Amino acid sequence: MAFYALAKTNELTEGFKRSIKLPSIAVLIFVHENELYIIEDRCPHMDIPLVTGTLEASGDEGAIRCRAHGIAFNLATGKAEGMWADTLNCLNAFVPVYRDYTVGIDIDDADEDRE
Repeated sequence: MAFYALAKTNELTEGFKRSIKLPSIAVLIFVHENELYIIEDRCPHMDIPLVTGTLEASGDEGAIRCRAHGIAFNLATGKAEGMWADTLNCLNAFVPVYRDYTVGIDIDDADEDRE
């Protein structure tokens, strides 16, 4: 496993959003409705970066809407909402790892080889 630091914990306030290019993938780290999320920064529909997407309320959870085609993805489940729900892959999400005063992710060798 390789640890990648993404942000300082004191930065993680409502509205924080940052895209970070790692060696094999780009990730998007953000705080929405006081919850921390770390997802792959690409829409599973056509690989559009989600950093320019819109965060919004969606039922009990939030959603991120891709700017290219308007597809919304549930932040809790990663699933597309609406008519796309059964046709698209879920968003790839990562578990936040806290070390000292930073938050990041651990990626194993299988994840690092993914392009």
